[in-house]
Amino acid sequence: MSTYKGGAKIKKQVESILSQTGVATNILIRDDGSDQATLKILRDIKKDNINRVRIVFASNVGWKKSFHSLLQSEFAHGFDYYGFSDQDDIWMPDKLSTCINMMEADSWDGPKLAHCSALTVDENLQMRGEQEHRIAQPLNHKNAFATEYFQGCAMVWNQACMDLIQRHQMKDPNISHDYWVGLIAYLFGKVYFCEEPKFYHIRYDNSESSDGNVKKGRLRRIKSLLTSKDAYMNPSLDLLEGYSDLLNRSDKHFLECMREYKCHFKDKMQIISDEDFRRPSRSATMLMKLAVLINRY
Repeated sequence: MSTYKGGAKIKKQVESILSQTGVATNILIRDDGSDQATLKILRDIKKDNINRVRIVFASNVGWKKSFHSLLQSEFAHGFDYYGFSDQDDIWMPDKLSTCINMMEADSWDGPKLAHCSALTVDENLQMRGEQEHRIAQPLNHKNAFATEYFQGCAMVWNQACMDLIQRHQMKDPNISHDYWVGLIAYLFGKVYFCEEPKFYHIRYDNSESSDGNVKKGRLRRIKSLLTSKDAYMNPSLDLLEGYSDLLNRSDKHFLECMREYKCHFKDKMQIISDEDFRRPSRSATMLMKLAVLINRY
């Protein structure tokens, strides 16, 4: 869990994690430079759960770097399963056990990741009109490169998957933790999905995240296109550097095109013309390929 000025909301989330049924839970929290009120709450949480909660008080680096730091932490070792948590959701008691049981029902011993649906609610736990409709997994590898299918707070993965994640230190600061972990699991392991909602994903009116809000996410991308920023996550550099030995020939070639598209027109056109490289809707796909065309991908 990465925290930042979460205040009292953090306590409810922590309680819901520590109260999970059928599993023994521990929490590693990295605070990303919060205010004193939040720091006091975190210290109280640690005091009340001294053997189950570890907290790293650190400087502000932003939520992406904060979560990636947690993935590579010296304390993120020695457990059977791992998962991300937002600081202000509430998990249903069987969230973890349901996901873990899905993975353990499969005798395969390689990298596994399970994720589940959520109920999107307001701060009073009343259902919001716009619900997040999650899909079990991407259509294919190129579709996975193009779209953020996996929601961090819905994920659980095994030690074999964690070993893969920790073999490479992320270089691209634009890559989010959940997109990356979901992509690694999908490319090199197995993914499982529970359609039944297993946590309350609380949306606040002042939330900066565009998670679950299509219009807000698209407006953010258009703004990035107009301000010379890359509007999408391009995993090519990190996948080629950290996992070249595991990539098949087709994926490796396409990732090389993604890495070099700003320098070579042929690579750019191959990306734009590839029908598998697409997002969930036609309009979203057109916007993404426009970003490739103008070197903003």
